[in-house]
Amino acid sequence: MKWRWRERMRAAGKDTSRPNIVFGANAQVALEKTARYFDMEARLVPVSDSSRYVLDVERAVSMIDENTVGVFVIMGSTYTGHFEDVGALAAALDRVQAEHGWDVPMHIDGASGAFVAPFAFPNLAWDFRVARVASISTSGHKFGLAYPGIGWVVWRSAEYQPQELTFELQYLGGVEKTFTLNFSHPACFLLAQYYQFIRFGRSGYTRVMNACLYHARLLSVALEATGAYECVSDIHRERGQFGFSEETRVAAARLLTSSVLAERSLADASVNDAYNAGLPEVGFRFSDWFIRQHPTASQDAVSTLLRVRGWIVPNYPLPPNRSDVRIMRVVIRETSSEDTVNRLVRDIMWATRAMLDSQAASLGEALLNPLPPNSTSSSNLAHEVAASMDETPRNDAQRHSHWRGLLAKIGESIEVTKEEAAGDNKVHQRSC
Repeated sequence: MKWRWRERMRAAGKDTSRPNIVFGANAQVALEKTARYFDMEARLVPVSDSSRYVLDVERAVSMIDENTVGVFVIMGSTYTGHFEDVGALAAALDRVQAEHGWDVPMHIDGASGAFVAPFAFPNLAWDFRVARVASISTSGHKFGLAYPGIGWVVWRSAEYQPQELTFELQYLGGVEKTFTLNFSHPACFLLAQYYQFIRFGRSGYTRVMNACLYHARLLSVALEATGAYECVSDIHRERGQFGFSEETRVAAARLLTSSVLAERSLADASVNDAYNAGLPEVGFRFSDWFIRQHPTASQDAVSTLLRVRGWIVPNYPLPPNRSDVRIMRVVIRETSSEDTVNRLVRDIMWATRAMLDSQAASLGEALLNPLPPNSTSSSNLAHEVAASMDETPRNDAQRHSHWRGLLAKIGESIEVTKEEAAGDNKVHQRSC
């Protein structure tokens, strides 16, 4: 994009010394590196609650000028999993060109989402169906299901790939063209990706992504059902509904129930039509009610306690401009299952209770007395918690009673696990 912009500016006899690129403050550091390495000004668009912590289209447009090389659009925010609105931005850029004559293209950073959207949301126009999309990049080692070390970039057509950056090699027994920055690299990662393409095909990737999204929605609904947490991500909410409230919580539970009862094939992408598009990622934090009840509650402590159980659930601030809000995040992998979600819900609730107990003692004491090993299944805990949601929104007293009841349920499952573990130990001793 920079080369094409520079050619246009030179042809018009204009200065080319101050190129800039525009992207949301939620972008990965790779985009800031790109700006610095290629000597471009990085114009970061602040995020907000109303923009769902991703690129704000109107703010982005206000930062554009004739020196703007392009706008980077993120399909799958690292923070919350939201897809940025490619269609709305394209329409806004069309207006900019009509008013000022600036032809600003888009690059889609699909590091994760470019391997999710084509299979789970095939009707979503985010790719070359949108005329302003000049190029798309993605990572094979994320939802491409390959090893770290493989990435892809695709251009709309050859004219978008500058010939000045393409090199021809003839010393390898023929003519080869190369367009890379990392010089020599092994072919094993490419072969692994090619194998996965052949092994899964479109229907296989669709099944994988649908399963990941289902497990993300189950986890989201179960967490919100506890009353202690609310989700910042919106993958489980009805299409067009964003943000947590008692109404959206109940609506999400009903939608999940109806989806489960429908029993559609995982190869059927239409199962996702009723939901917001996004990554199978769950970003969550303490609910406002829980914070009022426990002002000293610490998400950092919950994150630390979960490590005792073998889970790495980071707790981190949202992008600049909303860095006062900290969230925890779970990315659902293709190896996840209902039992994985059940155990995670159980352990999050244990960690939350242990964190509250540690307020009167110490976090160290809680770490010394962790939950017994997860040697057995947690049954259908996530479904049971999700199903415990009322038909109507709860008041504070009902939330408190519900939360204590769930803690009691977890306490019972802990005791059962202890007894089972003790029984297994006796059997082991006898067998020895």
